[in-house]
Amino acid sequence: MVDSPDKWTVSADGWGLGWTLYDWDGVRGYGHDGASIGQYGYLRVVPSAGVAIVLLTNGGGAREVYAALYRELLAELAEVTMPEPFGPPAEPPAVDLAPLIGKVA
Repeated sequence: MVDSPDKWTVSADGWGLGWTLYDWDGVRGYGHDGASIGQYGYLRVVPSAGVAIVLLTNGGGAREVYAALYRELLAELAEVTMPEPFGPPAEPPAVDLAPLIGKVA
């Protein structure tokens, strides 16, 4: 972190950068995402392939654009297979609700 030269303009006392780390089936990468009201940014770097990709967006649907675009670009440029996004299972798990059912008096 470095001290902010003008903490009133940027509304912060300092400036820092945090990296997200990835291991795509043995291919290491890192990145950083950011967002503001209606604006999103995504950075992914794959050092072994010499690849860096940045996406800056305005408006809705940024996450979907990022997922589709980066899945294709990283596969083609860095031989990276991004994992499928989290989602519900194909078959919902069986849950015994009997212990949670109460009685109306």
